[in-house]
Amino acid sequence: MANSRDKYSDKDILNQLKDHCKRNGKITKKREKKYTIAELIGKYRRLRKKEKYKNSEITMEDFCRETFINSKLIIDIFETWEDFCEMSTIIHWQKITIYNT
Repeated sequence: MANSRDKYSDKDILNQLKDHCKRNGKITKKREKKYTIAELIGKYRRLRKKEKYKNSEITMEDFCRETFINSKLIIDIFETWEDFCEMSTIIHWQKITIYNT
């Protein structure tokens, strides 16, 4: 008797799971992760560089969708989206942990 894992590759199983979640209206998060301020700013810079070629601005909704964090978390820590964008130009940051809730 053959093992059921021989029949499907891991990639096929993952794609089936994603399709199932989309059909049922459930979108799973990639992971629950804690970010430092430096990591968030690095993610913003990479996204800004990618969007620069499209001549479009990055919105808070786009950033939150990309990083899977809550927009309320950014507002609580940085007060406004514009403040966060301004702070992304600063090079050195303390290692302050932000928990994704």
